[in-house]
Amino acid sequence: MSKHTASQLVKVEGLPMCPAVLSGLMQALKDPDTTISDLARLLSSDPSLTVKVLRVVNSAFYSLPRRIYGVEQACFRLGFREIWSLTVAAQMSSVYAEVDTKWGRETLWDHVLQVGLMARALAQRKHGLMPEELFTAGILHDIGKLALARHDPTGCTEIYGQGVHGRLALDAEQQRWNTTHDELGAMLLRNWKIPEALAGLVERHHDVDWNDQNGNGASLLAASDALVRAIVVEGNGGGDLVRLELTDSGLTTNLSRNLGLETSDCVRIATEVMRDYEELVQHFK
Repeated sequence: MSKHTASQLVKVEGLPMCPAVLSGLMQALKDPDTTISDLARLLSSDPSLTVKVLRVVNSAFYSLPRRIYGVEQACFRLGFREIWSLTVAAQMSSVYAEVDTKWGRETLWDHVLQVGLMARALAQRKHGLMPEELFTAGILHDIGKLALARHDPTGCTEIYGQGVHGRLALDAEQQRWNTTHDELGAMLLRNWKIPEALAGLVERHHDVDWNDQNGNGASLLAASDALVRAIVVEGNGGGDLVRLELTDSGLTTNLSRNLGLETSDCVRIATEVMRDYEELVQHFK
């Protein structure tokens, strides 16, 4: 297979097109005059998406005291940005399902949902970051791999099926495709007219520079990705015991210094994330 640049790959026929509802969601976020009623009307164009969002809203993840029957009611209860981020995730769950990405025990969707939940949990502990935005960034962070899987499934299996991730994966991608999934993902999102803040997080999600105030979100996303990959669940499928195999001393140092999290804290958060994942993944199907 010949090498391609990111710009060439984005133009290749078969790469994901931006779903119409997702495009409308992005425009709604940019428009300061967007109302809750506008969001409800947008979702009404896709009844199956509305059902999926309401299933999540009424799940044990939120444990609301009363059942929610409509998008407007959900927005009033949980807030516009929270419902917006859930809707993006619900839409993207369908996009990820279009391609076979099960290179290991889990699919790419399983991984990005876990990273989204981890990023949301960590962002709640970092002043100045929006948990909803980091959740969405987690959902989108590996969209470049989805594009590559549609374009070259054999190459993806050869790289990701061998358990190659992080910087090693970037090197392998660069060698095979003359681009990397973070670069390709950001270009694809910009092609979709996704807000630059999100595209920038996706582009830098392997960068770790907590000293750069503008890069804190990307560093947190990188930490979330690394923590999820370190999770080991032991038991009979019920998430009986969660432990972390942390081999990167730089990661643990940064988590302690920048978020005040020690290893025991990370294990507790990882346990909560996996519990939330088990609850949510069934409702996004």
